[in-house]
Amino acid sequence: ICLRLLAEVYDMDMRDIDQIADKVVEFGRARSMEAMVTQAADYLEQDKPVDNIWELFDRGRQTTSFSGDELNIKDQLMDIEDLIDEDDLYNPEKKIPTRILSLDGFMGGGLARREVGVVLGYTGTGKSTFLINMGAAAFLQGNTVVHFTVNELETVDLAVRYASRLSGVPTAMIASRSVGAAYKEKMQRVMAEVGDADLVSQYVSPGTSVSALRSFLSRQMYKKGKAPS
Repeated sequence: ICLRLLAEVYDMDMRDIDQIADKVVEFGRARSMEAMVTQAADYLEQDKPVDNIWELFDRGRQTTSFSGDELNIKDQLMDIEDLIDEDDLYNPEKKIPTRILSLDGFMGGGLARREVGVVLGYTGTGKSTFLINMGAAAFLQGNTVVHFTVNELETVDLAVRYASRLSGVPTAMIASRSVGAAYKEKMQRVMAEVGDADLVSQYVSPGTSVSALRSFLSRQMYKKGKAPS
């Protein structure tokens, strides 16, 4: 029987192999999804935390999708400028400025898409303020921003700082609830500028895992139908 099967495979018409491969991948993804749903049902019966279920779905989403598109670099070498224009990765208008002119100049306009920035400094040197400035700059460009704060700023404190940065009104005045009409007029203009962009904060405790943060983002995408920029 095995020899006959091998002979049939050898003589098989391979013109539709791409379609067959797609069907095999689709079948595998469907089985993976079924296993994930079954596991989620078990979690519910065991009264496990909801975050465990979100992490399960998030892992399933990652394992059932490809990590990125294939690019034949050789074919793009002669028209590399067109590729850059299409991707928009190096566009300074799409970068998030730090608002420190010398640093932005060194970084070609600021932090670019798919780049990770790490800010280091001793206590009291302005790391939190620096990040709030970048978050506000991204928000003003119409980007949806999620600001995680780990065992440091409470969400209300973060909101007050963002309100001050976006309006120009001192934090002490905002905290004393005496902002006045000028503040509200400024914020109305800001809301008109950012359109449907969101600014979300989430306080997390020390030791929070990367998968837990990713699960939070997955829930945001599920509830609002859009991913953070």
